[in-house]
Amino acid sequence: EGDQYAGKTFTPKNAGSTIVVEVVCQAGHSASTAVLIGALFDTLASVPADAVATGVAQNVNNGGMSPIVVRYEFTAGSTTERTITFRAGSPTAGTTYVNQSASAATLNSTIFSSMTITEYLP
Repeated sequence: EGDQYAGKTFTPKNAGSTIVVEVVCQAGHSASTAVLIGALFDTLASVPADAVATGVAQNVNNGGMSPIVVRYEFTAGSTTERTITFRAGSPTAGTTYVNQSASAATLNSTIFSSMTITEYLP
């Protein structure tokens, strides 16, 4: 399941709210034909150790960089504090890089990844 690159603890304002989590992770890998996988985890999911949403960047060639995009939408269900985390990695041996390719910083280090959590009240 790779390494953790983002996480946020929050408390929904309303149990009936729709929560939308969006992740865009700019990632690279040291292997020339790696697949990169990103996954979201929710501490209040029925099985917190299992991913609740995943995204894949296929064939990151020649140590380049590709976006991993993950979206998770759910009803809050309660106003209990919860933590959402994002983890990414590759089943291919090597090193995963975030916000850069395997060789160096990309576009003068202006590439960035983000995780946004939005609550829509009922």
